[in-house]
Amino acid sequence: MAGMCKTLRGDQALALGALAAGVRVVTGYPGSPATGVLDSFLALAKPETAYVQWAPNEKVALEMAFGASLGGSRALVVLKSVGLNIALDPLATMSLSGCHAGLVILLGDDPGGWSSQNEQDTRWLARVAEVPLVEPINIAEAASLMVQAYIWSETLNIPVIVRVIGALTLAEGAVEEPWQLPPFTQRFWHKRNRWVVLPATVVGYHRMLHRCLAQIQGLFEVSPFDHLSGQGSLGVVAVGCAHAKLLRAMEGRTSNLQILGLTSVWPLPERKLTRWLRGLERILILEEGGPFVEESLAALAQRAGLEVSISGRHDRVIPEEGELGEEDIVAALARLDPAYQPPERAPAPRAMPSKVPLCEDCPYRPT
Repeated sequence: MAGMCKTLRGDQALALGALAAGVRVVTGYPGSPATGVLDSFLALAKPETAYVQWAPNEKVALEMAFGASLGGSRALVVLKSVGLNIALDPLATMSLSGCHAGLVILLGDDPGGWSSQNEQDTRWLARVAEVPLVEPINIAEAASLMVQAYIWSETLNIPVIVRVIGALTLAEGAVEEPWQLPPFTQRFWHKRNRWVVLPATVVGYHRMLHRCLAQIQGLFEVSPFDHLSGQGSLGVVAVGCAHAKLLRAMEGRTSNLQILGLTSVWPLPERKLTRWLRGLERILILEEGGPFVEESLAALAQRAGLEVSISGRHDRVIPEEGELGEEDIVAALARLDPAYQPPERAPAPRAMPSKVPLCEDCPYRPT
């Protein structure tokens, strides 16, 4: 059951959620903005309750966690955006074979490239590997979403990706202690070829994966982590922590907007979104990275025969590069809703998280 509130950083809240989910194995490879989650878990967990290790690379980290999952231990993999490039090879097969105990990948994307050599939107790789992906909309729900990710993973025997950015992991907020999952007690399934994907089995496993994705899409339709507020004929979809930035831009201002805080990113809860879109004339998509949700919503609206106008990155109402800034959101809201009055305060500057945007003891710092 949930407990009392405490103030935590986002990475601490995510680690708290993993601990409450009964994670017994944590692996990863260092890289901001994900590093703090493993460090926080190490600080919170008792040595006898969990095994924690930095791996030689992200591929090895994922394979270690997958082995732990098959053996009946809930596992967490912590890696950053470019790290999933390295781990994509095993991930694309693990999604077909499925996992046993809960397996979650904590993915730290870096829009703006504050501590990376690019600002890739790694959600596209989740779609390539056909792995469900969610994004917490705030620190308050981050821990509970981590627990829920393990429930989804074990319900359908599939890995789940939780995607975050530095704006969430480095910020602080009140967090309600999440409920704790009972221990995972199922033994390893000793079934011939169950975990082996070969030419003779790949099509059958792919069909099974698509059934699982349809089921998790149904679970996303009723997810309590997606939030709808407001009323009117104009709407804003705020994906992940873009929701918190949107609320800040609207502090003390009234506007005739319906706001959907979207956690269920892939596969999208299409029935829920179609019902919402039917009552709207224009919508704005706010998300960190490329037009991932934006393009999916545009395709959904077209299939459903809806005439809603969609704005975002494709028409440059939102800049195509960099992390979302409050000034970007304010300008986009003013274009969407003429009644919107921008806040009088100066927008928050886009400051680097640190003077040296690489983790302490990172081997790349000297270069």
